[in-house]
Amino acid sequence: MTKKSLLILLSATLAATPALAEGLRNLPFNKDEKRIEVTDRVWATTPGEASVCIWKDDKLAAVTYTVDDNWASDVDWWLEMGEKYNFRATWFLIVNWVLERPGFGGSWDVWKKVFDAGHEVQSHTVSHGANKDLTLDEEYGKAITIIEENMPGNRVRVLAFPGSGLQNDPEVARKYYIGARSVTGHVNPAQNINYMSTHSLGGGICLTETMANGGRHWAYTPDTINPESKLFRGWTCSHFHGVNTPEAREAAEKQFQYLKENEKDYWVAPFGAVVQYGQQRDTAELKVTKNNPKEIALLLTSKMAPEYFDYPLTVKVTVPKDWKNATAKQADKEIETKLVEHEGHKYVFVQVVPGRGEANLVANN
Repeated sequence: MTKKSLLILLSATLAATPALAEGLRNLPFNKDEKRIEVTDRVWATTPGEASVCIWKDDKLAAVTYTVDDNWASDVDWWLEMGEKYNFRATWFLIVNWVLERPGFGGSWDVWKKVFDAGHEVQSHTVSHGANKDLTLDEEYGKAITIIEENMPGNRVRVLAFPGSGLQNDPEVARKYYIGARSVTGHVNPAQNINYMSTHSLGGGICLTETMANGGRHWAYTPDTINPESKLFRGWTCSHFHGVNTPEAREAAEKQFQYLKENEKDYWVAPFGAVVQYGQQRDTAELKVTKNNPKEIALLLTSKMAPEYFDYPLTVKVTVPKDWKNATAKQADKEIETKLVEHEGHKYVFVQVVPGRGEANLVANN
Protein backbone atom coordinates (compact mmCIF):
# COMPACT_ATOMS: atom_id res chain seq x y z
CA MET A 1 0.00 0.00 0.00
CA THR A 2 1.36 3.45 -0.95
CA LYS A 3 1.21 6.52 1.27
CA LYS A 4 -1.32 8.02 -1.12
CA SER A 5 -3.63 5.01 -0.85
CA LEU A 6 -3.27 5.10 2.94
CA LEU A 7 -4.44 8.72 3.00
CA ILE A 8 -7.41 7.85 0.83
CA LEU A 9 -8.29 5.00 3.14
CA LEU A 10 -8.01 7.16 6.23
CA SER A 11 -10.22 9.82 4.72
CA ALA A 12 -13.05 7.35 4.21
CA THR A 13 -15.98 7.39 6.59
CA LEU A 14 -15.34 5.08 9.53
CA ALA A 15 -18.28 3.05 10.79
CA ALA A 16 -17.82 0.86 13.84
CA THR A 17 -19.21 -2.63 13.46
CA PRO A 18 -22.10 -3.13 15.89
CA ALA A 19 -22.01 -6.00 18.36
CA LEU A 20 -23.69 -9.12 17.04
CA ALA A 21 -27.09 -10.01 18.42
CA GLU A 22 -26.08 -13.61 19.11
CA GLY A 23 -23.09 -12.81 21.28
CA LEU A 24 -20.65 -10.35 22.82
CA ARG A 25 -17.54 -8.90 21.21
CA ASN A 26 -15.94 -8.50 24.65
CA LEU A 27 -16.87 -8.85 28.29
CA PRO A 28 -17.71 -5.88 30.49
CA PHE A 29 -15.50 -5.54 33.54
CA ASN A 30 -16.54 -5.24 37.16
CA LYS A 31 -13.63 -5.23 39.59
CA ASP A 32 -15.77 -6.93 42.23
CA GLU A 33 -16.98 -9.73 39.95
CA LYS A 34 -15.67 -13.27 40.24
CA ARG A 35 -16.44 -14.91 36.91
CA ILE A 36 -14.99 -18.36 37.63
CA GLU A 37 -13.92 -20.41 40.62
CA VAL A 38 -10.15 -20.78 40.80
CA THR A 39 -9.19 -24.31 41.81
CA ASP A 40 -6.34 -26.70 41.30
CA ARG A 41 -6.69 -29.22 38.48
CA VAL A 42 -9.98 -31.12 38.69
CA TRP A 43 -9.91 -34.93 38.40
CA ALA A 44 -13.47 -36.26 38.44
CA THR A 45 -13.78 -40.03 38.74
CA THR A 46 -17.18 -40.89 37.24
CA PRO A 47 -17.21 -41.66 33.49
CA GLY A 48 -19.09 -38.96 31.61
CA GLU A 49 -18.19 -36.13 33.98
CA ALA A 50 -16.72 -33.18 32.09
CA SER A 51 -15.40 -29.69 32.82
CA VAL A 52 -13.82 -26.79 30.95
CA CYS A 53 -10.16 -26.38 31.89
CA ILE A 54 -9.12 -22.99 33.22
CA TRP A 55 -6.31 -22.89 30.63
CA LYS A 56 -5.61 -24.83 27.46
CA ASP A 57 -4.51 -28.44 27.95
CA ASP A 58 -5.21 -28.09 31.69
CA LYS A 59 -2.08 -25.99 32.28
CA LEU A 60 -1.96 -24.24 35.62
CA ALA A 61 -1.16 -20.75 34.32
CA ALA A 62 -0.82 -18.73 31.13
CA VAL A 63 2.06 -16.62 29.82
CA THR A 64 2.16 -14.23 26.85
CA TYR A 65 5.00 -12.44 25.10
CA THR A 66 4.23 -9.33 23.05
CA VAL A 67 6.43 -6.93 21.06
CA ASP A 68 5.45 -3.27 20.63
CA ASP A 69 6.48 -0.70 18.02
CA ASN A 70 7.39 -3.18 15.28
CA TRP A 71 11.13 -3.61 15.98
CA ALA A 72 11.65 -5.44 12.70
CA SER A 73 15.37 -5.72 13.43
CA ASP A 74 14.57 -8.21 16.20
CA VAL A 75 12.21 -10.39 14.17
CA ASP A 76 14.71 -13.10 13.21
CA TRP A 77 15.83 -13.49 16.83
CA TRP A 78 12.25 -13.79 18.09
CA LEU A 79 11.42 -16.35 15.40
CA GLU A 80 14.52 -18.34 16.34
CA MET A 81 13.54 -18.30 20.03
CA GLY A 82 9.98 -19.30 19.20
CA GLU A 83 11.18 -22.36 17.33
CA LYS A 84 13.82 -23.27 19.91
CA TYR A 85 11.49 -23.03 22.91
CA ASN A 86 8.18 -23.80 21.17
CA PHE A 87 6.23 -20.62 21.85
CA ARG A 88 4.49 -18.00 19.74
CA ALA A 89 4.34 -14.26 20.45
CA THR A 90 2.23 -11.27 19.40
CA TRP A 91 3.59 -8.29 17.45
CA PHE A 92 1.67 -5.05 17.85
CA LEU A 93 2.27 -2.95 14.73
CA ILE A 94 2.25 0.81 14.30
CA VAL A 95 0.82 0.73 10.80
CA ASN A 96 2.36 3.98 9.52
CA TRP A 97 5.82 2.75 10.38
CA VAL A 98 5.55 -0.11 7.90
CA LEU A 99 5.21 2.57 5.20
CA GLU A 100 7.37 5.37 6.57
CA ARG A 101 10.14 3.51 8.47
CA PRO A 102 10.60 0.23 6.58
CA GLY A 103 13.97 -0.54 8.15
CA PHE A 104 12.63 -0.28 11.69
CA GLY A 105 8.94 -0.71 10.99
CA GLY A 106 9.39 -3.70 8.71
CA SER A 107 7.77 -4.44 5.37
CA TRP A 108 4.55 -6.34 4.80
CA ASP A 109 6.72 -9.24 3.60
CA VAL A 110 8.42 -9.29 7.01
CA TRP A 111 5.11 -9.38 8.83
CA LYS A 112 3.76 -12.07 6.53
CA LYS A 113 6.81 -14.16 7.46
CA VAL A 114 6.04 -13.63 11.15
CA PHE A 115 2.39 -14.55 10.64
CA ASP A 116 3.25 -17.62 8.55
CA ALA A 117 5.49 -18.84 11.40
CA GLY A 118 2.41 -18.96 13.65
CA HIS A 119 2.87 -15.71 15.56
CA GLU A 120 0.21 -13.02 15.84
CA VAL A 121 0.44 -9.67 14.06
CA GLN A 122 -2.02 -7.24 15.63
CA SER A 123 -2.74 -3.54 16.13
CA HIS A 124 -0.78 -0.81 17.92
CA THR A 125 -2.89 1.82 16.08
CA VAL A 126 -2.23 3.66 12.82
CA SER A 127 0.22 6.31 14.01
CA HIS A 128 0.75 5.75 17.75
CA GLY A 129 -0.77 9.19 18.28
CA ALA A 130 1.72 10.97 16.01
CA ASN A 131 -0.90 12.00 13.46
CA LYS A 132 -3.01 14.55 15.31
CA ASP A 133 -5.51 14.68 12.46
CA LEU A 134 -6.75 11.18 13.26
CA THR A 135 -9.57 10.63 15.70
CA LEU A 136 -9.28 7.87 18.26
CA ASP A 137 -11.81 5.86 16.26
CA GLU A 138 -9.59 6.19 13.18
CA GLU A 139 -6.43 5.25 15.10
CA TYR A 140 -8.09 2.09 16.40
CA GLY A 141 -10.40 1.12 13.56
CA LYS A 142 -8.34 1.90 10.46
CA ALA A 143 -5.38 -0.07 11.77
CA ILE A 144 -7.51 -3.21 11.45
CA THR A 145 -8.44 -2.44 7.87
CA ILE A 146 -4.90 -1.64 6.75
CA ILE A 147 -3.26 -4.68 8.35
CA GLU A 148 -5.89 -7.08 7.04
CA GLU A 149 -5.73 -5.60 3.53
CA ASN A 150 -1.98 -6.15 3.42
CA MET A 151 -1.97 -9.53 5.18
CA PRO A 152 -4.65 -11.78 3.64
CA GLY A 153 -5.75 -14.43 6.11
CA ASN A 154 -4.79 -12.43 9.19
CA ARG A 155 -7.62 -11.34 11.49
CA VAL A 156 -6.89 -8.34 13.68
CA ARG A 157 -8.84 -8.76 16.91
CA VAL A 158 -6.68 -7.23 19.65
CA LEU A 159 -5.00 -3.92 20.38
CA ALA A 160 -2.06 -2.67 22.45
CA PHE A 161 -2.79 0.79 23.77
CA PRO A 162 -0.03 3.23 22.73
CA GLY A 163 1.59 5.83 24.94
CA SER A 164 3.03 9.04 23.51
CA GLY A 165 0.23 11.13 24.95
CA LEU A 166 -2.61 9.48 23.03
CA GLN A 167 -5.76 9.63 25.15
CA ASN A 168 -6.66 5.94 25.00
CA ASP A 169 -10.19 4.85 25.77
CA PRO A 170 -11.17 1.21 26.38
CA GLU A 171 -14.79 2.07 25.58
CA VAL A 172 -13.82 3.22 22.09
CA ALA A 173 -11.54 0.21 21.64
CA ARG A 174 -14.44 -2.03 22.68
CA LYS A 175 -16.20 -1.17 19.39
CA TYR A 176 -13.40 -2.71 17.32
CA TYR A 177 -11.51 -5.30 19.38
CA ILE A 178 -12.13 -8.33 21.56
CA GLY A 179 -9.31 -7.32 23.89
CA ALA A 180 -6.72 -4.64 24.56
CA ARG A 181 -3.42 -4.60 26.44
CA SER A 182 -2.18 -1.88 28.74
CA VAL A 183 1.22 -1.68 30.47
CA THR A 184 0.19 -1.95 34.13
CA GLY A 185 2.77 -4.28 35.62
CA HIS A 186 0.70 -6.93 37.37
CA VAL A 187 -0.47 -10.50 36.83
CA ASN A 188 -4.01 -10.90 35.47
CA PRO A 189 -6.07 -12.92 37.99
CA ALA A 190 -7.81 -15.81 36.25
CA GLN A 191 -11.11 -15.20 38.02
CA ASN A 192 -11.50 -11.58 36.93
CA ILE A 193 -9.53 -10.35 33.92
CA ASN A 194 -10.17 -6.91 32.48
CA TYR A 195 -9.89 -8.00 28.85
CA MET A 196 -10.16 -4.44 27.51
CA SER A 197 -7.22 -3.22 29.60
CA THR A 198 -5.11 -6.19 30.61
CA HIS A 199 -2.05 -5.96 32.80
CA SER A 200 1.37 -6.48 31.24
CA LEU A 201 4.93 -6.61 32.60
CA GLY A 202 7.64 -4.71 30.77
CA GLY A 203 10.61 -6.87 29.80
CA GLY A 204 9.04 -10.27 30.29
CA ILE A 205 7.95 -12.50 33.12
CA CYS A 206 9.23 -11.95 36.65
CA LEU A 207 11.62 -14.57 38.04
CA THR A 208 12.86 -12.38 40.91
CA GLU A 209 11.14 -13.61 44.05
CA THR A 210 12.01 -10.75 46.38
CA MET A 211 12.33 -7.01 45.87
CA ALA A 212 15.25 -4.84 46.93
CA ASN A 213 13.49 -3.98 50.20
CA GLY A 214 13.08 -7.66 51.01
CA GLY A 215 9.38 -7.92 50.25
CA ARG A 216 7.99 -10.60 47.99
CA HIS A 217 7.65 -9.47 44.39
CA TRP A 218 4.01 -8.75 43.51
CA ALA A 219 4.33 -10.29 40.03
CA TYR A 220 6.58 -13.31 40.70
CA THR A 221 5.60 -15.63 37.86
CA PRO A 222 6.26 -18.95 39.67
CA ASP A 223 3.54 -17.93 42.13
CA THR A 224 1.00 -18.44 39.34
CA ILE A 225 1.60 -22.20 39.68
CA ASN A 226 1.76 -22.11 43.49
CA PRO A 227 -1.57 -23.16 45.07
CA GLU A 228 -0.70 -21.18 48.21
CA SER A 229 -0.38 -17.88 46.32
CA LYS A 230 -3.09 -15.35 45.50
CA LEU A 231 -1.59 -15.31 41.99
CA PHE A 232 -2.35 -19.01 41.51
CA ARG A 233 -3.57 -19.79 37.97
CA GLY A 234 -3.06 -16.20 36.80
CA TRP A 235 -2.03 -14.95 33.36
CA THR A 236 1.32 -13.19 33.06
CA CYS A 237 1.32 -11.00 29.97
CA SER A 238 4.56 -9.18 29.11
CA HIS A 239 5.73 -6.65 26.54
CA PHE A 240 9.06 -5.86 24.93
CA HIS A 241 10.49 -3.18 22.73
CA GLY A 242 14.04 -3.77 21.52
CA VAL A 243 15.93 -6.87 22.61
CA ASN A 244 19.02 -5.82 20.72
CA THR A 245 21.97 -6.38 23.03
CA PRO A 246 23.65 -9.66 24.04
CA GLU A 247 22.78 -8.98 27.68
CA ALA A 248 19.10 -8.35 26.95
CA ARG A 249 18.83 -11.45 24.81
CA GLU A 250 20.56 -13.61 27.41
CA ALA A 251 18.17 -12.36 30.11
CA ALA A 252 15.12 -13.04 27.93
CA GLU A 253 16.33 -16.50 26.96
CA LYS A 254 16.62 -17.46 30.64
CA GLN A 255 12.88 -16.83 30.88
CA PHE A 256 12.19 -19.03 27.86
CA GLN A 257 14.34 -21.77 29.41
CA TYR A 258 12.39 -21.60 32.67
CA LEU A 259 9.07 -21.89 30.85
CA LYS A 260 10.31 -24.78 28.72
CA GLU A 261 11.55 -26.63 31.81
CA ASN A 262 8.10 -26.18 33.37
CA GLU A 263 5.98 -26.59 30.24
CA LYS A 264 3.67 -29.08 31.97
CA ASP A 265 2.35 -26.14 34.02
CA TYR A 266 2.52 -23.11 31.68
CA TRP A 267 0.50 -22.39 28.58
CA VAL A 268 2.67 -19.95 26.59
CA ALA A 269 0.40 -18.42 23.96
CA PRO A 270 -0.17 -15.22 21.96
CA PHE A 271 -2.28 -12.42 23.38
CA GLY A 272 -5.26 -12.93 21.09
CA ALA A 273 -5.39 -16.66 21.80
CA VAL A 274 -5.49 -16.09 25.58
CA VAL A 275 -8.09 -13.32 25.27
CA GLN A 276 -10.30 -15.62 23.19
CA TYR A 277 -9.87 -18.59 25.51
CA GLY A 278 -10.49 -16.58 28.66
CA GLN A 279 -13.69 -14.85 27.59
CA GLN A 280 -15.21 -18.01 26.17
CA ARG A 281 -14.23 -19.93 29.31
CA ASP A 282 -15.65 -17.23 31.58
CA THR A 283 -19.06 -17.49 29.91
CA ALA A 284 -19.07 -21.17 28.98
CA GLU A 285 -21.95 -23.55 29.54
CA LEU A 286 -21.19 -27.26 29.15
CA LYS A 287 -23.72 -30.08 28.91
CA VAL A 288 -23.11 -33.81 28.56
CA THR A 289 -25.80 -34.90 26.09
CA LYS A 290 -24.83 -38.56 25.77
CA ASN A 291 -22.95 -40.90 28.07
CA ASN A 292 -22.53 -44.61 27.41
CA PRO A 293 -19.58 -47.03 27.59
CA LYS A 294 -18.47 -46.27 24.02
CA GLU A 295 -19.54 -42.68 23.35
CA ILE A 296 -19.79 -39.38 25.20
CA ALA A 297 -21.33 -36.28 23.59
CA LEU A 298 -20.84 -32.67 24.70
CA LEU A 299 -22.59 -29.41 23.93
CA LEU A 300 -20.44 -26.36 24.69
CA THR A 301 -21.69 -22.79 24.31
CA SER A 302 -20.56 -19.36 25.46
CA LYS A 303 -21.88 -15.81 25.44
CA MET A 304 -19.18 -14.63 23.04
CA ALA A 305 -19.98 -13.85 19.39
CA PRO A 306 -18.92 -16.65 17.04
CA GLU A 307 -17.88 -14.08 14.43
CA TYR A 308 -15.00 -12.99 16.66
CA PHE A 309 -14.37 -16.11 18.75
CA ASP A 310 -13.31 -19.43 17.26
CA TYR A 311 -10.57 -20.68 19.61
CA PRO A 312 -11.21 -24.14 21.09
CA LEU A 313 -11.59 -24.68 24.82
CA THR A 314 -10.06 -27.74 26.45
CA VAL A 315 -12.78 -29.94 27.92
CA LYS A 316 -11.57 -32.66 30.29
CA VAL A 317 -13.81 -35.72 30.13
CA THR A 318 -13.63 -38.70 32.48
CA VAL A 319 -13.89 -41.86 30.35
CA PRO A 320 -14.26 -45.57 31.19
CA LYS A 321 -11.07 -47.29 32.25
CA ASP A 322 -11.18 -49.70 29.30
CA TRP A 323 -10.80 -46.88 26.74
CA LYS A 324 -7.43 -47.23 25.05
CA ASN A 325 -7.80 -44.15 22.87
CA ALA A 326 -10.47 -41.80 21.59
CA THR A 327 -11.48 -39.77 18.57
CA ALA A 328 -13.86 -36.84 18.44
CA LYS A 329 -15.80 -34.85 15.86
CA GLN A 330 -17.57 -31.53 15.93
CA ALA A 331 -19.70 -30.42 12.96
CA ASP A 332 -18.47 -33.53 11.09
CA LYS A 333 -14.84 -32.46 11.45
CA GLU A 334 -12.31 -34.38 13.50
CA ILE A 335 -11.05 -32.39 16.49
CA GLU A 336 -7.99 -32.85 18.65
CA THR A 337 -8.04 -35.30 21.55
CA LYS A 338 -5.49 -36.57 24.05
CA LEU A 339 -5.97 -39.45 26.48
CA VAL A 340 -4.23 -39.18 29.87
CA GLU A 341 -4.21 -41.28 33.04
CA HIS A 342 -4.28 -39.98 36.59
CA GLU A 343 -4.43 -42.04 39.79
CA GLY A 344 -6.00 -45.04 38.10
CA HIS A 345 -8.60 -43.13 36.07
CA LYS A 346 -8.65 -42.11 32.41
CA TYR A 347 -9.44 -38.75 30.90
CA VAL A 348 -9.65 -37.28 27.43
CA PHE A 349 -8.74 -33.69 26.72
CA VAL A 350 -10.88 -32.65 23.77
CA GLN A 351 -10.57 -29.28 22.01
CA VAL A 352 -14.10 -27.94 21.45
CA VAL A 353 -15.07 -24.60 19.88
CA PRO A 354 -18.08 -23.14 21.69
CA GLY A 355 -21.24 -22.64 19.68
CA ARG A 356 -20.27 -24.91 16.80
CA GLY A 357 -22.57 -27.78 17.65
CA GLU A 358 -22.30 -31.05 19.53
CA ALA A 359 -18.91 -32.73 19.96
CA ASN A 360 -18.96 -36.53 19.91
CA LEU A 361 -16.24 -38.46 21.69
CA VAL A 362 -15.91 -42.14 20.74
CA ALA A 363 -13.81 -44.95 22.18
CA ASN A 364 -11.16 -46.08 19.73
CA ASN A 365 -10.10 -49.44 21.10
